[in-house]
Amino acid sequence: MFKLNNGVLMPKIGLGTFLMTEEECLTIVPEALKNGYRHIDTAQMYQNEEAIGKALKLTNLARKDYFITTKLSPQKLGYQNALKEIETSLKKMSLSYFDLILIHWPSQDYQINEATWRAFEKLYNDQKTRAIGVSNFNIHHLDNLLKTAQIKPQVNQIEMHPGLQQSAALKYLTSHDIKMISYGP
Repeated sequence: MFKLNNGVLMPKIGLGTFLMTEEECLTIVPEALKNGYRHIDTAQMYQNEEAIGKALKLTNLARKDYFITTKLSPQKLGYQNALKEIETSLKKMSLSYFDLILIHWPSQDYQINEATWRAFEKLYNDQKTRAIGVSNFNIHHLDNLLKTAQIKPQVNQIEMHPGLQQSAALKYLTSHDIKMISYGP
């Protein structure tokens, strides 16, 4: 487990669900949880949140026993959109809270990122999520976000693997106590 900067424990390995169909979700997610996975990663853009919600119901696990991440679609950025869309995702998945929500991709308009982040802070304070973060943010996006953030992001999920080392990003994130979640191509 990783300890995030707000004290939340996050499993080190998660099951990514990008491109999973409903049928695959209903088969793979329960099997992964049966075999020890405890982190399931989805996104609004993957269009499988509802299927994952159904798959979670097929398990005997209590809600506290698994970690769910979702990501806000880049077409839904902004304060009101973020509040509405995360509530929609909770309903689709039949959950009362997420463990982690991420801004899937940054806007090049910093004010839009800031407004979205304020909504994430509200969702965090309202206990609709246990942690908040970003995905695919470069250092300049984070620098700008940190100028106005009341709550520092707990994570940045970025592509990182042997072919894409991301050393500068890792150094930056480590120095700001933001965990890096890596994904592959």
